[in-house]
Amino acid sequence: MWLVPAFSQTTDERPAPSEPVTDAVRHAALASNVPQTTWEPPASQEHGKLTAARLRELPASAYAFPRVRREPLTDAAHVRSAIARFRQVKHVTDEEREVAFANIQKAAKYFGIRMKAATWQQLISREETGK
Repeated sequence: MWLVPAFSQTTDERPAPSEPVTDAVRHAALASNVPQTTWEPPASQEHGKLTAARLRELPASAYAFPRVRREPLTDAAHVRSAIARFRQVKHVTDEEREVAFANIQKAAKYFGIRMKAATWQQLISREETGK
């Protein structure tokens, strides 16, 4: 039994060459694994202590953990607090931690805070080891 190619060598019906893998293609593939952030920059630049009334008025998108409304990311001090208290948030899934960490990264970039941890697991292990 002979194998017949799917295209004829004598015609122009040759398959198109595969596209080269570019940095943009790699970036898109990596970006597809990044959780979607829910955090949005604050509408007003009102600073000061977050009172219970102001916390109730905040949209879920203002929090690192939007479902449980934990760790507001309203200013640089609160972003630093969210980083420090990340491990203490209870009753959330690993997927919620992924989103929360992405929210914290986005807020940290917005407020000019440099983060050393690249994943939420590194943040937790850094806290556990005291480094």
